[in-house]
Amino acid sequence: MNLKLVLSFFLGGLGALAADRVGTPISAELTVDPKILAEGHELWGQLQPVNDPVRLSPERPAAITKEPIYAGTPRYGSIKLGNGPRNAFILVVVQEPAGQFAQRRLYLDANQNGDLTDDGEGKWPDLFPGEDGYAASRSFVTLRVAWAAAENQTTSADYGVAFFYNAPPADRQAYALTFTRTSARVGKLALAGGTARVALIDNDNDALFDKALDDQGRALRGRATARPLSLFIDLNHDDSFGRGERFDARGPIALDGAAYEIAASVDGARLSFTPTDRVAQQIRAVVPTRPPAAPRPVLAAGEVAPDFTALTSDHQPVKLSDYRGQLVLVDFWATWCGPCKASMPHVEALHQQFRDRGLVVLGVCVWDDRAKFDEWKLFPEVTTTYLKLFDPAARNNVKSIAAGYKVSGIPSFFLIGRDGKILLGAVGNSDATKQQLDEALAAAGLKL
Repeated sequence: MNLKLVLSFFLGGLGALAADRVGTPISAELTVDPKILAEGHELWGQLQPVNDPVRLSPERPAAITKEPIYAGTPRYGSIKLGNGPRNAFILVVVQEPAGQFAQRRLYLDANQNGDLTDDGEGKWPDLFPGEDGYAASRSFVTLRVAWAAAENQTTSADYGVAFFYNAPPADRQAYALTFTRTSARVGKLALAGGTARVALIDNDNDALFDKALDDQGRALRGRATARPLSLFIDLNHDDSFGRGERFDARGPIALDGAAYEIAASVDGARLSFTPTDRVAQQIRAVVPTRPPAAPRPVLAAGEVAPDFTALTSDHQPVKLSDYRGQLVLVDFWATWCGPCKASMPHVEALHQQFRDRGLVVLGVCVWDDRAKFDEWKLFPEVTTTYLKLFDPAARNNVKSIAAGYKVSGIPSFFLIGRDGKILLGAVGNSDATKQQLDEALAAAGLKL
């Protein structure tokens, strides 16, 4: 990798990068990884959520030829993946009365024969009761997607999709079924510095990859779309994808000092890089120059936990002091924070384990936008049942609740004793942090 490209990594942004040589064409063959974007997998939390709604109607589509015997009222909808001759998956959600969460069903005509009785029983995972009376669940499925190329060739592959359902309390009418892709096309690309892993991700939830834009944002291939076609390239060869190794594949990029136009086949199985004189994207690659600074110490054990007031999704105030006499675990997080999301399953496990034994878990969203917090409520990336609150100081780092706890990085966790004093302050999503939390709870009388 030449010096010019390395320097461009530190400049950051999507600025101009002129090529200093003429490149040679490069290509790669990619295969589908159905779960790489799913919870707990490699790219989970690396991209902004792109859940799209599934419009539901009481009207039965003509394509359905056979149905199960429903235990409730069916509502019909569909999603479209790929561009093959059969690419509409019929969905049926059975909306049971409030409280009967376990009896909902999600029927998918996965084999696309119009028969909803031969694709499984459709049982939806149990909905977890959440804060403010809502309940939510997610269901991961693998569907067979077909693509038709211009040369009349048809391909197909297993494609992962996650469905999300958010049920409101009985006194509210709206509810939401959404879906997002959990798949990416992955492979290897031969570069001057060696072979690098790549991952190509469609963010439109349509499983179509032949999207490219000209300098005015008009479609060169496929259709013009506001969402990027994300391409990760492991430029520093550390066998992982960092945020600084992500391009928008709809426009030219720079590799090995040359600018390349990217073209993906409609199914994403073939990726080609053709030299171009167009201005290429700059990126922020992860090129360490010195060890990362250690996080500054948070408020120490033994100090009195500062009282705070945060807001529920319905803008109702909740004070820390309301829980005096109970053990309280405060989790400082944000919707944009990947490590925060990765830590939530463990926090949820602690909540489930000890909520009946006096542990209160408060997830306080800090350094974030209220709209993003509200969107999380409707379309959570991680299903949890502990109370989530929003810091009204939002992005004011001086006045934020986190500032009172000397938090400089998230996730940060504080276990607060029954007397209101801090028992533990810990930072980050690591095995060591999880062990610290477990040990502090055990010392307070709550053993796993």
